[in-house]
Amino acid sequence: MKILKNAIAGLVIFSLISFLVRYTDDESNLVFKIVIILFVALFLFSIIVRKIPWFQPFFTSRINLLTSKFRMQKNYNFTESILFHKTLEVVGNSGFKIFHFDESKGIIMAASNVSWLSWGENIYISFEESGDNIVMKFCSVSLFGVYSWGKNEDNYQKLLRNFDESLII
Repeated sequence: MKILKNAIAGLVIFSLISFLVRYTDDESNLVFKIVIILFVALFLFSIIVRKIPWFQPFFTSRINLLTSKFRMQKNYNFTESILFHKTLEVVGNSGFKIFHFDESKGIIMAASNVSWLSWGENIYISFEESGDNIVMKFCSVSLFGVYSWGKNEDNYQKLLRNFDESLII
């Protein structure tokens, strides 16, 4: 099913570019064509490198104006190992797809699914010691959109709600 969705999305994007290039033959529309092609190329680049950990700074950068970001921090009075494993469990049970994690660096990277509101979000979670507490740093980034329609905030609330529920015996 995922391959079919990607194939349809690719076909739609290719058709849109073909239409724009073909029916805007006027030389004055050259800038318009270039801008459209650049946006489509950036979108395709974002889709391709979405799950590669090396590109996290690209998505989370404050100067990347084509993504909407939501950042929060929360202090916990757990050991880093317990918090990491519990968060990893909760992220997996919350409907997010984990694509990378590294306990030694204290990072978890996951993605939400594409919906009618967004192309999906990347979720980055890291852990740092702060005195007697461990700080969980959460960042949800829309894949390609300057406004997330509340999806980034919803991802954080969903994670916290599921985390709290997982602690109830």
